Parts: sequence; C-alpha cells; structure tokens
Amino acid sequence: MTPPQTDRDDPTLEDAGLRDFLPLRSDLQIADYHALLMDDFQRIILDSLPEPLCRVAGAAAVLFSTDTADAGQPAIFAGCSPEGLRFSGGALPLRAHPGKHLVFLEVPEGMYSFFTDFRAQRGEHLLFSPPPILYQRPTRLAKRMRLQGPLILLRKNGQQYAGMLHDFSLTGASFFTGTDTLALGEALLIDFDVAECGRCETVVTVLRKEARDARLKHLVAVRLLLTKAQRKKVEYLFLCHKYPQLRNHPPAPET
Repeated sequence: MTPPQTDRDDPTLEDAGLRDFLPLRSDLQIADYHALLMDDFQRIILDSLPEPLCRVAGAAAVLFSTDTADAGQPAIFAGCSPEGLRFSGGALPLRAHPGKHLVFLEVPEGMYSFFTDFRAQRGEHLLFSPPPILYQRPTRLAKRMRLQGPLILLRKNGQQYAGMLHDFSLTGASFFTGTDTLALGEALLIDFDVAECGRCETVVTVLRKEARDARLKHLVAVRLLLTKAQRKKVEYLFLCHKYPQLRNHPPAPET
C-alpha cells in the first residue's frame, strides 16, 4: 500500500528559519561554536560602522550570549543607529544578556557573523556595539537538523563505535565519539533514529575531526553520500522533526 502524500500546504524546507541552519551549541563557548562554521567564512576588518550590515535591516538573525546553555535567540535586525546595531524579537521579545555575543545574520548574498557587546535595551530593541571584524559567507548554510541522540558508527573492517549526534543536514553531519582513530577521507556507515519519524542509515566520509574535552571527547564532521531516495528520506526526517503534523505522512517510495 502506498503511504499517503503530504498536502500541498504542508511545510517545506524553505519554511525553516535561520536557527535551523546552525548546529546545536552543546555547551560550547561562543568562540568554539563559531569555529565550527568558520571554514567558509571570509574575515573583513572594519574601521567604522559596517555599511554592508546597515543596508540589510529586516534580515533574520540569531543571537548567542556567553551563557553556554543559550541555544540562540531568533531575532530581526532593525538596522544601525548612532548607538550601535539594533535587534528586535519580532513576535517574541528578546531577553537581554550582558556581555559579549555572537551574531549570525542572513542576507540575500549569504550570511554574516560577528562578535559584539551588548550595550543597552531601548524599548523592544537590544543595542549592540559595532563589530571590529565581520565574517562573510557567500552562500547560505545547509539546513541542519538540530538533533541530539545516540548513533552507531560502522567501519569497513567491521569495527563498531557509539557516538552522539551533534547536528545533521542534507549534506553533512557532525557527532561526538570516544574514538580518535577515524582517518580523514575514511568512509563509514552511520545509523541513528529520529524519534517518531524514522531511521537514517547512510554512508559518509570523514571531513574533519577535533579533540574536545574529557566529556565531549572528539568532534567529527562528515559528508553524506546520499542516493536520490536517501536524500528524499533525509528531507522528510528534517521536516518531520520540526513539524510534528508530518509524522503520519512518510514519503512515498521510489517507483
């Protein structure tokens, strides 16, 4: 029997917000968290109020404070003022946190990120200092599934390891594991479940690995090698995890 199709008004990948592009923070300091995404960002030194930023008022943003439990506040960039950069919370008011922040800002030509200091609250707006350095990425980040949970790693020689998923996108994933023997370029099979949505099993190649602390062990980034059918399944898992109404509408199998 063919599973039911989703309605045409069901959510799609384009409905995901900026925070869905970003990996889970997992108690990282903001500098370490930013480093996870730095490979594709170009650094721009600024000596005045950043004109490229001031032109994109209304852009989606995410604010991270130094509190390692802060998962990121979705915000709207409200433009520049003599006091600094202004952000509002849209439908939900923003919470003010003192000190340094990491900001991601989505713009038509890609994405900006920068470190800034909280200055003051003016009504519904939070004010931040102009950043001394602006990081720019020419393309949008791949949509990521903000998901944590156990996964299994299987090597070609039959060795099996346990891991903890950090984030997952249509093109790649990262996870924490206790083994430091994985080689760059090595092909693995990863297997994990998305609760109430389904199971993902796919071949990946190791792109990067970083030693972490005694608790988090090693962070490994991988690229997914997906067939057309697997990519369709991954898209469904992403949407199902975000939108519970899709849990009774699995994708139709390939014919």
